[in-house]
Amino acid sequence: MTEENQIKERGPGPFMMSVYIILFLIIGFVLFIRIYDKFFALPAAKVAATKVIHAQTVKYISGELNKCNLNETSIMNNTVMCSEINSTNIIQAAINLLTDKNPHNLDFPKAIRSSGSNTNDEDVGYVNLSSSGPNVIIKSCNKTPCKKEENQQQNTVSVK
Repeated sequence: MTEENQIKERGPGPFMMSVYIILFLIIGFVLFIRIYDKFFALPAAKVAATKVIHAQTVKYISGELNKCNLNETSIMNNTVMCSEINSTNIIQAAINLLTDKNPHNLDFPKAIRSSGSNTNDEDVGYVNLSSSGPNVIIKSCNKTPCKKEENQQQNTVSVK
């Protein structure tokens, strides 16, 4: 048997086997990360992001309204005069100024919208602003099904 035939019969050497093992591990790791993100990490991140956007919206509207109590003349980047405050003006200014994206639906550019609904599955990820007299009602649904109360959030900010 010639030396060339002996090499062919032995198969790949230890170096090539280690290269194959490393490639197998890398491909397995990449697949694991993609599957983990899609089914475990990403849904939890979307829920957390929706909760944060809801809380920031409540804080922003409350903070801007408090500026009028501190003798400011206008709020919300000078789009609302303190002398002309009502819930409709506040809602429209918030929709125009807040630019957060819906983490559950990246096709729609904004998470903040004018709506009173947070119980339909299509409402997931949106922060819905509506008015009730002198109040701004802030509602959101963090995950489906939106009909479940534990998946909903609601706050009221008084506009006075």
